[in-house]
Amino acid sequence: MRKYVFISLILFLTACSTSSKKGGTSNVSQDQNDISSESLIEDSSAEKSGKTSEKNKIQATQRDNLKSEKNTSDPSNLYSQLNTFIKQQNEVAILDEGSKILMKKPNDTKALNAMAMVYYKRAQYGLAKDLLYKAIKFQPTYEVYSNLGIVYLATKEQTEALQSFKKAIELNPDDNVSATNAGSIYIKEHDYDKAVVALEIPYKKGIRDYRILNNYAVALTAQGKYEQAESVYKEALKQSSNSRELLLNYSILLIDQLKRYQDGLDIIQKLKFIGLPDGARSKVQELEYIARKERK
Repeated sequence: MRKYVFISLILFLTACSTSSKKGGTSNVSQDQNDISSESLIEDSSAEKSGKTSEKNKIQATQRDNLKSEKNTSDPSNLYSQLNTFIKQQNEVAILDEGSKILMKKPNDTKALNAMAMVYYKRAQYGLAKDLLYKAIKFQPTYEVYSNLGIVYLATKEQTEALQSFKKAIELNPDDNVSATNAGSIYIKEHDYDKAVVALEIPYKKGIRDYRILNNYAVALTAQGKYEQAESVYKEALKQSSNSRELLLNYSILLIDQLKRYQDGLDIIQKLKFIGLPDGARSKVQELEYIARKERK
């Protein structure tokens, strides 16, 4: 297999759940139902209601704090405000409410995890790590390990990130977030067998984000499972028909592996119309040359 392919490093965040339900709402695709119900950082496409000003957020926090004071004696209400602020992505309120919870429960994993992800978003990675380390010390959960892996990626500690994702999967074999991110790393390391195992987790759960599908198809191609890889590429293109990386990788499969030269040329023509990925011009020219030569 030619190694010139485009992969997607996909970062999803998870938040500790206070519910026994395992479902949730995806950050990226409406077809994803199991990534995270309380993601603190979402793609801009998920912000359908517009951004709230910092002043309004603070005012809303003050009003909610008055209400929360009445509920602090009831353990079942301990996280009600924090959950609300997580859904609102209100960083100021998350830090404030998390601090209040830690005053009552200094080792509370939910609060530590939520606050850590705010610091991650602010690129304060040291603070994020410290909080996640503390959470792991007292109550290691797969959500915390998953988010620690993402922080490690931000600080370019890929080995540590992969270990964190693997630990998360050990604790929860159905953890789509960690499996997705681990799969991306395995592909970067050209460990395609492990990548397939990891990426099968979100795929079998019905998650159809085109970036995950792209990585899965790349790994399947490396294993020689060409027909299965083509099927996955077709699924991905239904989600993002104009993805330049998808189109290029699919054309490589069609021309280099499946020897379907005209089909590959058709994809390349579409790719040239949309615009080539950065650095892909020489590869596209090579594919065109091979396809036109062999087609005769």
